[in-house]
Amino acid sequence: MSNTPKENTLVTLYVNTGVPGLSQGNIVDHVWMADSNGDIVDNNAGHVRNYITGVLSKGNVTWIPAVINIRNDPSDYVLITDVKISSGNDNKITISKMPTSKDPNHVNGKVSGNPGGDPFEYRILFTVSHVGNDGKRKPPQHFYIDPKIQIH
Repeated sequence: MSNTPKENTLVTLYVNTGVPGLSQGNIVDHVWMADSNGDIVDNNAGHVRNYITGVLSKGNVTWIPAVINIRNDPSDYVLITDVKISSGNDNKITISKMPTSKDPNHVNGKVSGNPGGDPFEYRILFTVSHVGNDGKRKPPQHFYIDPKIQIH
């Protein structure tokens, strides 16, 4: 259940990049989510499918990525590459800014749907990689998760 949302909601996707053998099959066990409304699931790993962010009609929502153990893994990084609202709900949130090469770290959306209704799924696509000792980015791994969002 989501807390009462603020006009502008920030959703943070935390990824445990230090786990060997990350794959699409186990990524939900290594992802946590939180938002500026105070919504977080304790021991969130593995429960991302049930995570609900509340947003206000005519408000804004921004998604950002983070490495959960950046002190232990300072050369790792996570980039959100896309946010896709589920079919039939795509008119409720308009993605207004996608990542670019100059600003690769967040996605903005404008909530255009009316309040009420059940939470609906959306997909966050993201990459995980690190910078090697040679200073070059290593090939990224591509993942997605399917949390939920609800308009208040």
